[in-house]
Amino acid sequence: MAKKGETWRLGGRDVRVTNLQKVFWPEQGYTKGDLLRYYHEVAPTLLPYMQDRPFTMRVWPDGITGKNFYRWRVPDYAPDWLERYVYHLQTADKTAEMAVVDDLPELIWVVNQGVIEMHPWFATRQDPDRPTWMVFDLDPVAEVSFEEVLNVAGWIHALLDELGLMAAPKTSGGDGVHVFVPIERRYRFEEVRAWLGAFIHRLEEAHPAAVTSDKSLAERGGKVLIDYSQNARGKSIAAPYGVRAKPGAPVSAPLTWDEVAAGRVRPTDFTLTTMPARLAERGDLFAEVLHPQQRLPDLSAGEE
Repeated sequence: MAKKGETWRLGGRDVRVTNLQKVFWPEQGYTKGDLLRYYHEVAPTLLPYMQDRPFTMRVWPDGITGKNFYRWRVPDYAPDWLERYVYHLQTADKTAEMAVVDDLPELIWVVNQGVIEMHPWFATRQDPDRPTWMVFDLDPVAEVSFEEVLNVAGWIHALLDELGLMAAPKTSGGDGVHVFVPIERRYRFEEVRAWLGAFIHRLEEAHPAAVTSDKSLAERGGKVLIDYSQNARGKSIAAPYGVRAKPGAPVSAPLTWDEVAAGRVRPTDFTLTTMPARLAERGDLFAEVLHPQQRLPDLSAGEE
């Protein structure tokens, strides 16, 4: 393997990949080349979750122990064939060109820039004000075990099931869990957050010692924070099957509800070295998220 770089022929395009031997995960010795090969292998499964979604890139040019930064504008040196979306900022009379990764050449070009993590929008570029999924982000404090986080995910699943809503869980790639609920592109973000707030209030009433929606560390104690603030215009979340810049190279891994109920999985079970085999064996456990046909039920029904 060339040290300085190679040219990969991908989807009819020549994509230059460089510094393949550079170590990105020192403890394991995983390299930038390993990262590129992982994304190349899982691209058919990953790309549908990036399709038509502007995204935030998190860049580690020298691996996870080096400097890092967020990039949400397309760099000036990007090739002409990299898809762009002109995003109109709400807080200023300005626009920004954001990248959209719809195919393999675009994905590999982006990763070659040192992008380890990709965080796609909740909405597509066709309508940035109306999401096609909503997400419960379960974020534990240090003293809360991952098994307890899975318990909370199970409670969310049970209540959603009572309401007739399908949901899909995945590890965040860190200590948390994300529960995705695909929804029709008919609700504005304000409506979605209001619905989520009412739903989470029910959980807080049912499990006051275990869950909270209060972000204040002083109020959280040993509880799992159910954060829904990212359900907003222009916000993003870690992509399913995306690698996280953490020790061991964990991947944000879709789970089955049976795995959640059993409580035996751990975030470290799913890495850039183990995920391809899991995909080959289990297929895409998150696929239903790609079919946003659900409407939000009225949570006030039956209440006095």
